[in-house]
Amino acid sequence: MALNSGNCPWGIGNKKQLINFLLLLLFPLPVFLSNITFEELRETLKFISYSQASHNNQWQTFIEGKLPYTYLKLDANDTLNQLRQDIQISFTELNAAAEGVIAELSKNYEYFKQQEKEAEGNLASATKDSRDRAMMRLKRKFNFERHLCKDILPQFEAQYGREINAKDKQVQERIREAFAADSVAVLIARVLFLRLVEDLELTNRRRL
Repeated sequence: MALNSGNCPWGIGNKKQLINFLLLLLFPLPVFLSNITFEELRETLKFISYSQASHNNQWQTFIEGKLPYTYLKLDANDTLNQLRQDIQISFTELNAAAEGVIAELSKNYEYFKQQEKEAEGNLASATKDSRDRAMMRLKRKFNFERHLCKDILPQFEAQYGREINAKDKQVQERIREAFAADSVAVLIARVLFLRLVEDLELTNRRRL
């Protein structure tokens, strides 16, 4: 529903009243702009600032267990069904994100191999010390990509590759898909396990 200052059903007749009304929706106690300084208002609204909404900040808050939480009564069928649905949605979204990240990292690794090959040709006449330093800088730049594609994925393929029904080029694609799905499943299982441990009061600190 669109709100305007002329005919608002809640009797909001000007912009200041409109802002007060919207703030009432955000806070358990009303915030009256006539009784608050600009700095106090900025501090009150800090939780919706750009810096607070950044991924790194949200992730740090999440792993420290500082995000709001509540308890679910799993003996209620509706709640249990909703939890199953939410977990399935979370798995689907996280899996899509993981596949996208792995695809991007694999692409970066192919770019690294191309750069490595070109660097070896360009540095053929350089001294061994100069060549080693240049190659080390290049490898450090793609350190995680190399670790993922040269160590982690090949190890995963050695353990589970025989179970993948695919041919030729599709094998690597299926490996990445299976790796992403397994990683997401482990992450969700870990979160659920830690919530259970906390509920049983085996630890007194909420964390990921």
